[in-house]
Amino acid sequence: MKKNAKDSYISSWKQLAKSWQLLTPPWHPGKKNLNDYKKILREVTKNIKSPKVLILGATPEIRDLLAKYKNINVTLVDYNMEMILAMNELIKNNNFMNERWLKSNWIDMPLEQGYYDVIFGDYITTQVPTILIHKLLNKIKFLLSRKGRFVTRVCYYNKDEIKKFKEIIDKFSKFKKNRRIITNLASELFKSIVIKKNNCYIFSLPLVKKLRDKYIRNKGNNELFLFLDKLFFPYKKQWFLFDLSDTEKIIKKHFIIVDKLREPVGSSLRQVTFIYNLKPKN
Repeated sequence: MKKNAKDSYISSWKQLAKSWQLLTPPWHPGKKNLNDYKKILREVTKNIKSPKVLILGATPEIRDLLAKYKNINVTLVDYNMEMILAMNELIKNNNFMNERWLKSNWIDMPLEQGYYDVIFGDYITTQVPTILIHKLLNKIKFLLSRKGRFVTRVCYYNKDEIKKFKEIIDKFSKFKKNRRIITNLASELFKSIVIKKNNCYIFSLPLVKKLRDKYIRNKGNNELFLFLDKLFFPYKKQWFLFDLSDTEKIIKKHFIIVDKLREPVGSSLRQVTFIYNLKPKN
């Protein structure tokens, strides 16, 4: 690899880590989330000598949680190896001895049927286009042991949480800028700036950029857009949401909902997020 190309590669994944650091829970798993994960993990694996856990994505907080258990074998799957490297920068328990990394999309993971006792994923269903959601959930079910659990935070669309772009920007312009305010701003946009397509609601960064540019033309630039650019540039990604009823219909085709846990009081995504504890259907 030429030096310039290598420098560019390192720079790109370090930028991912910087963007992640701008945000706080609920965009990261918070203390209550991790306590909920830990409780379910202990219940499922209490009689298993060497539990096998799969993490979809590279969420640092989940990896830190699992690193405390030396008997747990962890598989980490992400299509983008740069993301794994970026998240490595944020790991506190930077002992990767119990992890093996696999570069793969989640639909086609070349892993053994019924192998895993627990599969963790944080907001992963929003990452997958509507046409692939059942394939993803079926793959996760395929990989779980008969008594295994899929534990994931799921975000859904709630029409009562909708606000207009200008209203959001004007509201947050009044606050002193810090990580909590930037996180809450991102959450308000995530809940509000959606395009409906059939029964799916798409949080669209191209639409965010379009509204951002319109705001600048009408009212001038705004300090908040500097933070949005750091978080969302190049404004291409989309997230896919369903309302709560459709979300649970999709889940129930593949899993039994053992429990669902609300986000903590004060969370900017409390009204649109549950942690689901899911058991595969026979």
